[in-house]
Amino acid sequence: MPPTSPLIAIVDDNEDNLYITARGARDAGIPRDRCHTYTSGDELLSAIQQQDAQCYTLILLDILMPRKDGFAILQELRRLPRCQTIRVVAMTANIMESDRHRYQAAGFDGLIGKPTDPDDLPHQILAALHGKELGWPNPQ
Repeated sequence: MPPTSPLIAIVDDNEDNLYITARGARDAGIPRDRCHTYTSGDELLSAIQQQDAQCYTLILLDILMPRKDGFAILQELRRLPRCQTIRVVAMTANIMESDRHRYQAAGFDGLIGKPTDPDDLPHQILAALHGKELGWPNPQ
């Protein structure tokens, strides 16, 4: 990818999930130095506040984390002017239709279910980067 390749963040309190998702990003063509991993939402928010020029193109955000869940982190992100247009995709094992409606209503831009299929994950990441909808229930 060119030097202006997307900058993505992966937030998950589980190290194995971080590794699998980061590998999926690399398999999607995202260079290692353009894929940042965080074990908490607070780490992500701190990093964003310290960034001068760049902000993330895509954030893959775990929902169930200690201290602050993905919903709380999303709210904090959306309050930051520079983060209002970042695509934020929920990553969770809770993918019942009612859950999907909650994520969509909260303002997530998509959903990737866990456990992830390592072969499909790069395609899902690319779809999210290109603004395609992921994981929403079909309208009735």
